[in-house]
Amino acid sequence: MNAQPRSNSIALPTVFFIEEDQEARSLMEQLMATAGYRVQSYSSTNDFARQNGNLTHHGCVILGLKVLGVGKEPLLTRQTNLPLIIISESPDVRVAVQAIKSGAFDYLVKPVEGNELLKVVEQAIMRCACEDTRRAAAEAVTARINTLTFRERQVMLLVVEGLPNKLIADKLGTAEKTVKVHRGRVMRKMEVHSIAQLVHDVEHALVL
Repeated sequence: MNAQPRSNSIALPTVFFIEEDQEARSLMEQLMATAGYRVQSYSSTNDFARQNGNLTHHGCVILGLKVLGVGKEPLLTRQTNLPLIIISESPDVRVAVQAIKSGAFDYLVKPVEGNELLKVVEQAIMRCACEDTRRAAAEAVTARINTLTFRERQVMLLVVEGLPNKLIADKLGTAEKTVKVHRGRVMRKMEVHSIAQLVHDVEHALVL
């Protein structure tokens, strides 16, 4: 396989390769190392799970499908949040669709040309970076939500539902001017300048 060195836009991601065949693991290690990636290879998903129980690396996982067998992909997707690339000997479209529905990032059929694989790996790692950024942002919003009092959180959720101050006051059995005070505190603590931004941040945090 021919390898082109990747760009330096993503710093030292790790490619985890799971494959029974030792020769295949050696070739993959050479390819990914030449492209500038760190590589860790495993002969089974059990070995991968034992050594990466709380995987926080930035990178992706490449899996030889025969390691799991058809229909077993969810076992691996539950073990890691990293994008999963499957390389299989089967060109069966149904198998490919099943793998993608199970959470795989991509499904490639052997033989796979080196540069083609590297492009898919780069795309998978870019998605991983985007997910890391999204997760960090959501966690920051959650931390701000946790600074709210019980009443402030009630007001915030009703504001996010689109209710005006008067209806919020009626629902909470309080004065409208009190709602305005709580709402102002919510906006300050949540570090937002508009209702649209508040709605965006809260909805993204709640789906984390």
